[in-house]
Parts: sequence; structure tokens; C-alpha cells
Amino acid sequence: VNQDTLKSKDKCIRVAREHLLANRPVVVDNTNRDAATRKLYIDLAREVNAPIRVFHFACSLDLARHNNRYRAFYAPRNEPKREILPESAFASYKSAFEIPAPKEGFDEMRTVNFIWDGTDNQRTLWDQYLA
Repeated sequence: VNQDTLKSKDKCIRVAREHLLANRPVVVDNTNRDAATRKLYIDLAREVNAPIRVFHFACSLDLARHNNRYRAFYAPRNEPKREILPESAFASYKSAFEIPAPKEGFDEMRTVNFIWDGTDNQRTLWDQYLA
């Protein structure tokens, strides 16, 4: 379930509900930057007695900015073209971000640190500082 693809939070919830009621697993691929946003999905999972796992992809703001530029400039040809996100998107995200907490009701919590994955040539480009 991805809001970039489905275009609205309501549609994401509806699709997630349909899949859960059909006993199919659901992965929510969104930033879900605060507890209030995550609660919508947590409440839905509780309704249908589905386990709730959270994967917090941890990285610094500088790394996020760098990866944003790298994807815009050097994305592989087989991937969709990405525009550079504006600085305001990072500022807005940072100001509203809340690290997932056990009290939100997760059955399992994991932190995922950034690890480079790509070819040596891609790594050479990624290693360049993109300001």
C-alpha cells in the first residue's frame, strides 16, 4: 500500500482493509512520520487481529538529502525518473517526525540502518558529495 501510487490516505486504508479481510498480508510503504498517521494503520490491524510490525529506516538528514539528489541525477534507466525533493519537504518532515515507540502498539519493532546496495560504478557516483 503506497500513497504515492494510490494518491490518498483514504484509498490506502481502504485497500489495506480489503487485503487484510481477504487474509492477505499488507505492507504500508509510506513515510508515516508521526504517531497519529501510523495509528490509522495500527487501528485497522487491531480491528482484524493482524500482527503489526514497524521498520524504522534510520538515516541522517544529510544522508537523506544526498540520496535524494543521487536518485534524481543517477537513477538507473529502468527506474522511473525522480525529481529532486525541495528542501521544504525535508524541513517539514523533520519538524513533524516522531520515532516509532512501543506505546503505539507494535508487536515487533526493527531499526534498519542505511547500507549501500549497487554496483561499483554506482558506488563511485554515490560517493561524490552532491550538494
